[in-house]
Amino acid sequence: MEKILEQLLRGIKMSKQILKDMEAKADKTLHALREELKTVRAGRANPSILDNIMVEYYGTSTPLKQVATISAPEARLLTIQPWDKSIMKEIEKQIQASNLGITPSNDGTIIRLPFPQLTEDRTNRKKSTVEKCVNAVLDFLTLYLNERKGKANLKPEDLYSINTFTNRRGRVIKRKELNFEIFVDDSNAQKSIFRDMPNSAFEMLFAHIAQYHKDLLMVVALGAFVGLRPSEACNVRREDSPLGPGILFHQSDGQVFKIEIDLRKEIPLRSDLKPTGRIKKERLQAVPYIFLEVFLDTYNDYMSYLEGKKYEKDFGPLNLNKQGKALSYDVYYQRFRKIIREEMIPIFLKSDDPEVVFFGQLLQENNISPHIFRHWYTTQLVLSGVNEVSELMSARGDNSPESAWVYLQNKGEIAKQYGQVNNGVFDYMNWQAEKLFGEH
Repeated sequence: MEKILEQLLRGIKMSKQILKDMEAKADKTLHALREELKTVRAGRANPSILDNIMVEYYGTSTPLKQVATISAPEARLLTIQPWDKSIMKEIEKQIQASNLGITPSNDGTIIRLPFPQLTEDRTNRKKSTVEKCVNAVLDFLTLYLNERKGKANLKPEDLYSINTFTNRRGRVIKRKELNFEIFVDDSNAQKSIFRDMPNSAFEMLFAHIAQYHKDLLMVVALGAFVGLRPSEACNVRREDSPLGPGILFHQSDGQVFKIEIDLRKEIPLRSDLKPTGRIKKERLQAVPYIFLEVFLDTYNDYMSYLEGKKYEKDFGPLNLNKQGKALSYDVYYQRFRKIIREEMIPIFLKSDDPEVVFFGQLLQENNISPHIFRHWYTTQLVLSGVNEVSELMSARGDNSPESAWVYLQNKGEIAKQYGQVNNGVFDYMNWQAEKLFGEH
């Protein structure tokens, strides 16, 4: 009897220790989740999104909330009133460096942070954050269930399976595949997909890149005239790449009648094996007929520009950085943002076209990414007469019909914003290419 009581007491102590350990692990998991969820943009201004912002105050890195009053007077506006006005520039600097995607402005007393409606990019970011939180919970449950093995009805394999694959660097990666679906409530997100860029603004931007940033000309053209995602455009190979042609030209009687971009396999394009960008959907992507001539003109001009320039011939990347290696999406993204901020906004604001001026003013308050070219491409297809979801999905390389459906559902609104157009707009685009590059 004494031994039984001794075993029982030992079991109770072990159970208490297990509970104590699990409580500590649960606290850590919840803390990580709370920190992650603070960064979720839901289209409403939430002061907690600034909790991790640190500013230099008298030589000490100090939390923003300890040197200023932060409030949300409106649903999509935060105001920051520093207790010491001398640190206003420092606060703005740290907010801009935080990658929150919010542009601050101040009147000398108060800093204002306007929150734009969620774009498609931001909604996807929200979803990825939720997925991170789910993984954190699964890690916690796995630890708990393994420690309670044989005593719990639920097993880790009931929640997920582990898939193993090798990445581009040859490393073996294990990834959880959930046995259930995650629903992300984006009901507060803006359903509108428009990142408004008037055709005249597009032409100014394209001409500027062609003249002053020609090394980016082809990666831009792949977005604007083929609809590739920026990361996919960075994965395109030259026609003569030893890894296989990245661009396929179909000819008849010496005339190109079809061009396809080979995205059927994600292949390392750099000797240092650094990733250039992801291919979201592996496929052969055809250049739409309406963009065929302007794409071909742009390609020929770009290849003439590349003549004599060094590049890694064992890989044959189409888009190059300053060192002759394949251009990465991160570098492209940062350069694009800098071009918009430092070069294009002043040009737009000086335009005689009030629509372009208004667009420049919008850019002062809202950030855009290279995805703007894919959006512009889609609106031109819709306006040219594409009216089937499957056709638009194919032209965009989409996995699901949701985005194509939204564009087609809002065709009337697109027409209002871009003006009623027909195929003549693309004749003009060809003329614009000839104006920029000359006859080929």
